[in-house]
Amino acid sequence: MQKAMEHFHRAIEKDPGYALAHVGVADTYNISGMFSYLPPNEMFPKAKEAARKALEIDATLGEANASLAFTNTFFDWDWAAAEKEFKRAIELNPNYAIAHEWYALYLMAMDRFDESIEEAERALELDPLSFMINCVVGIAYHFAHRYDEAIAHHRKTLEMDPYFLPASAYISVPLVECGMYDDSIEVMERVESLAAGNAYTLGYFGLAYGMTGRKEKALEILDRLDELAQERYVSPIHYANILYGLGDIDKTFEYLEKAYAERNPMLVLFKATPWIDPMRSDPRFISLLKKIGF
Repeated sequence: MQKAMEHFHRAIEKDPGYALAHVGVADTYNISGMFSYLPPNEMFPKAKEAARKALEIDATLGEANASLAFTNTFFDWDWAAAEKEFKRAIELNPNYAIAHEWYALYLMAMDRFDESIEEAERALELDPLSFMINCVVGIAYHFAHRYDEAIAHHRKTLEMDPYFLPASAYISVPLVECGMYDDSIEVMERVESLAAGNAYTLGYFGLAYGMTGRKEKALEILDRLDELAQERYVSPIHYANILYGLGDIDKTFEYLEKAYAERNPMLVLFKATPWIDPMRSDPRFISLLKKIGF
């Protein structure tokens, strides 16, 4: 992400009126905030500024509308504005796969699962070799509680690249939910060394290990997050996931509140996440959703 940002800024230095370079800046900030590479409350305002700059240069650039919609969804928590911008992006550039991919994520958060799957599949038609879009299709099926199809799509991604960390993270939990503990552990162990420095992936792995009853392994991952936090930003949502897997609901809510304080983007999807179904009736969960704007 840092290297990408350097190149986008160099492009802007050479041509300040190159709108797509500003979109690149926006997307780099958006993704850095989404995956918690850097604090979201620092990344997303910069993403919005860059997307708006792109639209000032070219108001017909659908890519910029998609970037703005992403920020509207995952940081502003402005659902109406987000949907308006996504629809505008797709109207302007119906073949822009990323707009369909990100709109699918928005629709998941809105509990509109059939529409989400439709948008994710459309993105895949447009860009079938994108690892991340393949992952989003799997997530869309997972959130719709269609576990077999979710696992199949994540397996397809891992066939393309067995070491693609997001796919390994995303498949680990539905495998556990389907009782396929050994399969989940096999996926995690295969990329364990690669995942050691990736807090996003470790959060899912700690959750999956906790759900399989491998408490010591989950606690090891918590310790690893503490080590990483000495060097860089680590999102509270990763801690919340692992603590939930360990069954510590009070601590889970403690970290969810920390995530709320920094407007963590993953809270938007947390609402529709299948594995937290048992927690939905908890008054603390209902209160949190209301604060986010649901």
